[in-house]
Amino acid sequence: MTDSKRVAIVLALVPFVALGLARFAYGLLLPPMRDDLGWSYGLAGTVTTANAAGYLAGALLAPSVVRRFGERGAVVGGVALTALLLALNGVTGMYALIIVTRFGAGLSGGVAFVAGGVLAARLSRRGAPNALIWYTSGAGAGIAASALAIPPLVDANDQWPLGWYLLAGLTAACALALGAVVPREDEDVDTATTPAGRGVRLGRAETAYGLFGLGYIAYITFAVAYLRDGGASSNAVITFWFILGMAGFLATPIWSRILPSIPGNIGLGVALAGCATGVALLAVSRAWPASTVSAILLGGSLLGVVSAVTGLARDVVAEHDLPGTIARLTVVFGAGQTLGPILAGLIGDTSAGLRLGLVCSAVMLATGALVSASGQPQTVAS
Repeated sequence: MTDSKRVAIVLALVPFVALGLARFAYGLLLPPMRDDLGWSYGLAGTVTTANAAGYLAGALLAPSVVRRFGERGAVVGGVALTALLLALNGVTGMYALIIVTRFGAGLSGGVAFVAGGVLAARLSRRGAPNALIWYTSGAGAGIAASALAIPPLVDANDQWPLGWYLLAGLTAACALALGAVVPREDEDVDTATTPAGRGVRLGRAETAYGLFGLGYIAYITFAVAYLRDGGASSNAVITFWFILGMAGFLATPIWSRILPSIPGNIGLGVALAGCATGVALLAVSRAWPASTVSAILLGGSLLGVVSAVTGLARDVVAEHDLPGTIARLTVVFGAGQTLGPILAGLIGDTSAGLRLGLVCSAVMLATGALVSASGQPQTVAS
């Protein structure tokens, strides 16, 4: 195995942490936290909004952090800081502190994810053509890992802090692995390409990506709580979450074969349509056949969206503009997912319940699919 391929594979630990553990695993811990702390769905959704706002801030700061510390420093430092902040989530049930730590974990994870995405995109041009595929698959593996790690805590409402400590330990181990493998810039990276620049606009893809952020996050945040409210057992919930993560992990190589053969933004539209169908199916029925197919569709399409957008940036953007462009896309995505959870939570507290929130999410995702598929990306020189 070449050094480039080894680095590319280990880089998958960045989305494993930044998405799978630091963001998505909250959906698994939400039911026991909500029961123990007496939260409404609005308060629970605001916690996700704080995390998403931190992610948005991290994406905005990432180019500056990369210029100051390099991609390696941003990746390893961001993941290490995320481990500390995840541990702090379990220290107290004080709502204000949880908001702060979730914001902080989003910020550090956002910096690491953007910097890691830039490295993966560069490696995909330099000896590891599947680097972006491996990179995005890390998020699905993180979801599946959290399903295997947290099950004993799902029914123990007052033991939810242990879940955060466990996630923090896994994240710290990932930081050590990244520190051991990711090279310093002067070893393998042309530092002249590091500054972010202004980036390049990707037309309709940006709008679609923002709608994706707005629509998918409500499902990830509230799907487990929605199933538990419908009487699903702990084993059923854990199975659902594991299938969701594994579908993303296993579908990523499939997307790597599909996306290059689909012109322009069509691939992004197809992936968004899969997400919309998965969310709509769960809104229609909480029965195990429907929820299982929903998890497969949403999980299998979720990372296809990320792969499509990142691949689009790689294909139409000059290398020196990659950091700025990926940061821009992450900002648009982050803005959407900042609004999504609190809106879905407020809807969940009404008589219509979480089902209506899922319906609204499906509409947003379907709209994103239509926006993306209706035109080709437009680029503007930076």
